Amino acid sequence: MRRAAAVVLPSTYGEGIPPSLIEAAAAGVPIITTDTPGCRDAALAGASGFLCPANAPDALAAAMMELLSRPQLVRAMGAMGRRLAVERFDQRHIVAQTLGVYAAALAAP
Repeated sequence: MRRAAAVVLPSTYGEGIPPSLIEAAAAGVPIITTDTPGCRDAALAGASGFLCPANAPDALAAAMMELLSRPQLVRAMGAMGRRLAVERFDQRHIVAQTLGVYAAALAAP
């Protein structure tokens, strides 16, 4: 995956956060995906990848061409995606958030 210019996932429905997009961000690979629930949470539009409208193959193609024509953008977006993955999706962070939800639920009257 690290050798790819981008990971492209043109989803058309809210499917949660796709693990493939989290893996792409963790690998430092830019993401091109649709602006749908879940998918949009794995990328920062214009910073770590591109969010395209659903059912818009021309927008996906334009985003792919943008990255292919600008290798420095691939590197910059990949680095931002890696930072995003560490901040949002690191296992320690997720476990701490989950435990916080459980603690709040147990403390409620």
